[in-house]
Amino acid sequence: MDTSIPRLIFVLIVVGILVSIIVLISKREAGSKARNENELRDTLRWMSDSIVSNSPYDSMAKVVAMSSQGCSVEIKTVPVKEKEGTVLQYMFDLRDIDLRSIIFDDGLFIASSISFRKGLNIRNIMVNGGRGHSMFFDLNKEYGPTFVKAFKRAVTLCGGE
Repeated sequence: MDTSIPRLIFVLIVVGILVSIIVLISKREAGSKARNENELRDTLRWMSDSIVSNSPYDSMAKVVAMSSQGCSVEIKTVPVKEKEGTVLQYMFDLRDIDLRSIIFDDGLFIASSISFRKGLNIRNIMVNGGRGHSMFFDLNKEYGPTFVKAFKRAVTLCGGE
């Protein structure tokens, strides 16, 4: 009796099941990625729309603009205690930010690069064309904790640690 045909049918059924499983997993991952991209876009849009009006001219640096494209972010600040018109421009990838370094203390937002925590001399935060480890600027005390939460979520959505 020839068993090659039942064996072939069995193999085809198994292959069909495996292909169906792979397609379902791919669709689920694509949907999850799209949700993450949408959440990142919405989070960064909220941050950009709200940060300027919630950064006072009090002590260190007032935020005058924030923009983003994907995980790349640019924040411009005016140092209050320096000469008028001097702008600091922070440019960074959210994946390079150390989640543990993101704090809000007494009106001051602070974040550092992951390489700084690891003791590496890699300066991932661009500051006016130069390279640095950290950024800081003033935020209203009521707004700061909410901004920190959103900033941490954006770092997480970009794969930061």
